[in-house]
Amino acid sequence: MAPGVFGPHEMGSSPAKFHFHEETWNFYPDLNTWQVDNVLVRVPFPKGAW
Repeated sequence: MAPGVFGPHEMGSSPAKFHFHEETWNFYPDLNTWQVDNVLVRVPFPKGAW
């Protein structure tokens, strides 16, 4: 999923609507290994907007 795109997980309930996940994939050919970093990003939301 592209950064900033909300999927079913993010839109499942009111508290979940305030974040998304940003993934970084790195491949290390010498080890034949992928490393995936997943960062949760909180979205600022104006108080009282929901």
